[in-house]
Amino acid sequence: MTVVNLARDQDAGAQVAKHVRDALIMAPTLAPLPPGELSRALEERLAPPESDRADLEAAHWSLARAREALARFEYDAVLAHLDDAEARLLGTWPSPRWMALLSDLAFERGLLFMRVGLRAEAVRAFELVHRLDPERGALHPARHPPAIVAAFDDAANRIAAPAPVVRLAVTSAVDGAQVYVDGRAVGVTPHVVELSPGRHYITGTFADRRVAGRVLDIDVSMPRAEFALPFAALDSEDLARQWRLVVIAAPRVGDGAPALDITELTRRPIALADRDAVIAIADGADGTLYVAGFDARTQTEHPWAPATRVGVQRVVERFAELPRALTPDSVLAVAPPTESETVPWIRTTWGRGVISAGIAAALITGALLTPRLLSREVSGSCCTDITFGLGVGGGFSFP
Repeated sequence: MTVVNLARDQDAGAQVAKHVRDALIMAPTLAPLPPGELSRALEERLAPPESDRADLEAAHWSLARAREALARFEYDAVLAHLDDAEARLLGTWPSPRWMALLSDLAFERGLLFMRVGLRAEAVRAFELVHRLDPERGALHPARHPPAIVAAFDDAANRIAAPAPVVRLAVTSAVDGAQVYVDGRAVGVTPHVVELSPGRHYITGTFADRRVAGRVLDIDVSMPRAEFALPFAALDSEDLARQWRLVVIAAPRVGDGAPALDITELTRRPIALADRDAVIAIADGADGTLYVAGFDARTQTEHPWAPATRVGVQRVVERFAELPRALTPDSVLAVAPPTESETVPWIRTTWGRGVISAGIAAALITGALLTPRLLSREVSGSCCTDITFGLGVGGGFSFP
């Protein structure tokens, strides 16, 4: 069975999910989804809605390292750090912070080109700075050399001047993908956009797909060009997280139990986990947590109930009462022992039988010998010779 945490209070929902998992383990005919990446993606606390935060932070630190390397004149290291930051950003959703970071990357790239005497390349990099951040003003002469200030101003003038455009046809394997040019939404695929010559960032987003981003150098010599967004499918764990974020973000209406259709709600986790039943955790408009379930095999729905210990137990018991054929993947599998993990003979059935028989024989022998030992007389000796029988042909004595 699959457990899904759809509570807005993710910490509280994760606690209930753990309780549901424990209750399923105790049920003889039920078992939760085996622990792993998918179960964690469905049950545990979600990352904040800005799911690309880690890549944005990594890009920020790569930019900082590039600046440090530029100050030490380590130009190869500068390029490596800038390329790493750019690659991370091209795989994340466009946002204001995304645009600011790419603008800073382009500026540092322009400074590097000026250092090595490539002024034309520097102006092209500075043009991208102005496209991404039109509000960025002129450079302060006291902070930058005159040559850099002049190159930056030339880039601004070229952006403002009329220029021939290139018609770029953007397509994708799935129609309807959102297209961004330099961080701004321009339409959905298939879409034709007019671009000025120079360096541009083309990004595409689509549900159930990874963000597709590329850098294109548009040349005026090609009046028309085509570009296909290279979308890649999300794995099941990322699909689960994306779906949960959408459901959690949906507004809660009404009073009491969540106004969510449990049958429709559980279709996605059933497909993702390849299991026939789901227990979902969600909260109502007032924040109270509830649990509900759906069994796809029998089309049986268990309506929302308060997520107390009693409520969780009742939902689990309702599932346990349903007729269900046990299959190898419906219970937690236990691998057979290997040669190095062979069960000791003392823990086997025949081993326990031998031990039990030995204990019984010892008790009977002791009962038979005790009267003889008590009736033995002590004669002509300072010490008593006491012999304890251990069975046939054995024993030990104390003189």
